Amino acid sequence: MPPFKVIISGAGLAGTLLANGLLNASIPVTVYEREPAHVRREGFQVRLGEAAMEGFRACLRPDDLAAIRAAFSQATMGLTAPALCDTKFRTVLDLRRLPSYAGSWGVNRVVLREILLSLLKERGCVRFGRGVEGFEVREVDGRERVKVHLSDGGEDWCDVLIGADGSGSRINKLLGANNLVTIDSHASVLSKGPLPPDWQQKLPKRLLDGPVMVFGGDVALYYALFLPAADHAESSDGDKARCKVDEASFYWGLQVSKNRLPPGQSLDDIQDPLKLCLEATKDWAPEYHAMLTTGSEYKDKDVVTNLPLRASTTLPKDWRRKVEKSTGSEGHPRVWLIGDAIHAMQPTRGMGGNQAFRDCADALPRLIRLNDLTKGGVGPSAEDVSIACEEFESVMFERAFSWVRKSGGTHVPVSFVEAVLESLVLTVDQRLNFDGVLGTVVWIVGTTVVVGCKFAAKLWGLFTRSS
Repeated sequence: MPPFKVIISGAGLAGTLLANGLLNASIPVTVYEREPAHVRREGFQVRLGEAAMEGFRACLRPDDLAAIRAAFSQATMGLTAPALCDTKFRTVLDLRRLPSYAGSWGVNRVVLREILLSLLKERGCVRFGRGVEGFEVREVDGRERVKVHLSDGGEDWCDVLIGADGSGSRINKLLGANNLVTIDSHASVLSKGPLPPDWQQKLPKRLLDGPVMVFGGDVALYYALFLPAADHAESSDGDKARCKVDEASFYWGLQVSKNRLPPGQSLDDIQDPLKLCLEATKDWAPEYHAMLTTGSEYKDKDVVTNLPLRASTTLPKDWRRKVEKSTGSEGHPRVWLIGDAIHAMQPTRGMGGNQAFRDCADALPRLIRLNDLTKGGVGPSAEDVSIACEEFESVMFERAFSWVRKSGGTHVPVSFVEAVLESLVLTVDQRLNFDGVLGTVVWIVGTTVVVGCKFAAKLWGLFTRSS
């Protein structure tokens, strides 16, 4: 009897993390990635919170986990959350002060991916330039297995196929989920690159405390610095340096309504995306102009336009049975989906990657259990796999689709009052603008909540100590 085997479609962050967990559990796994190994990956910053750490702790060796921790930026040696600002660069609400807000660490995406790929390359179980084109479930010698068809005409076999192929997931479509949605109301521009030597004189000091998010009607901006931690060196004034100033870099993302594009032009016609961003924010405070232009003179910066902005609709927990009943071939429980391949979400809360990593922590023990059945000489039955899949999706759906909704669902922009107070839900269908009455309300409510929560925490601490 062949050993239990898993095939993962996609060598992104979630797929490689789960592969690490499987290898560390001595479970055979092969990862197929459609892109060649030499394709250049964008080094945008990814924010990692406690959900991601749960995935890392479940799947990684201690030395790999230590390497990831070492890559955290200086600004996030402790968990940090962004500040919500208006277009005049006034802080409406500092989310770091909210005890219930999920903070995060910052890490370079390329650095993280290389750490996650190291074990896979060492074991020779990642195949670049070969994508999963299709699959079929077959009975082979009395054992149900998945035959995987590859883009180069080859094939492979496994017991469970994992779709980790991102928000444009082919596996999602083949499986019949079809819940990934392209948001076409806004254009997205991302930029990152090294900062000039005089960046501390050009940029607002507020950015040293953490990321900034701005909502100005039909324009939204997220801005963060990546500040590698200093090696306890002293600065010129004798103080301990907080970061390696000469290695600092920036990352920002701007979403702008397509109504702001020049008449008769599409995103593909825009030759200067930075000019589009500056025009969209021309009435904002001068600090924003400095933030968008600082570092733009470097030729090795990256600017990406027309980035597909995708999200997902919530799947019912019994979606597989409904799909199977209507088509007879889709929805098979031997094919699982993780990360953006099933719960793609807008980047406004920085939770897409975090939830994908958390998926790995939920999926791994169930795959290990199926592997244990195979080692017992019987192999996982169709019922065993179905139960494991249902258990995984039950916990994953409740957790991840909640974050899809909190991140704005399939509409731009989102309501962030829900992030301030979970019991208060404000629905804004078209525009969210913190420059007027809404900003004042959020500031008052948020400040009151923060003070109230801190006061309640102190009272609870006194009560528990006295008892």
